[in-house]
Amino acid sequence: MKLILLLLTGILSFPAIINCDCEDEFLDEMDADWVVQGKVINISADGDNQVVFIMTDESMIQIYTPSEETYCNFPFEKGTDYIVFAYYNEIDGYYGPEGSFYTTSCSYTMTMDEWDAFLEGY
Repeated sequence: MKLILLLLTGILSFPAIINCDCEDEFLDEMDADWVVQGKVINISADGDNQVVFIMTDESMIQIYTPSEETYCNFPFEKGTDYIVFAYYNEIDGYYGPEGSFYTTSCSYTMTMDEWDAFLEGY
């Protein structure tokens, strides 16, 4: 019985697993339109996206990410410092409104602790 439940769980979640394909979605850090460092102070829902409010040294900014993991959302956490590789949104509704900036889990966006560890490798 446990095996059947495990198999059913895997089968039912399979479409969610295959929807985020960073091979097709991968965003090169060299192509990022904006790289910013700051602390997440709030996260709110906006249709199919999340609006992430980040406080930088100069101001508060908004970055969009898909609401669901199946669409390669980045799992921001309130109160955590990040380096965000953001991309200009040229199409309304595609990861937020036209003219906004977005990121996904396929970018180099990461916590500052992860970034520091990444830089130590060089």
